[in-house]
Amino acid sequence: IMSITGLSIVAYVSLRVPISAVQVVNGFQPFVIIILGYLLTKLLPKYFNESFSKKHLAIKVVSFIVMLVGVVLVSKFV
Repeated sequence: IMSITGLSIVAYVSLRVPISAVQVVNGFQPFVIIILGYLLTKLLPKYFNESFSKKHLAIKVVSFIVMLVGVVLVSKFV
């Protein structure tokens, strides 16, 4: 349900604003997912369990940076 809702919102917004702006905002999605995962792990540990050790957090941050750089490059050259 969340995936369909997200895709519907992206499709609707794509009709209203330039697609490059949508792609840049979409680039921040991994950052939002990291924060959401952390909050759900702290608020509902019985249902959500995600590792936030230094090693795992570093992997997540590096992955986010790589995706963000990719989005910036795509938005500049497309």
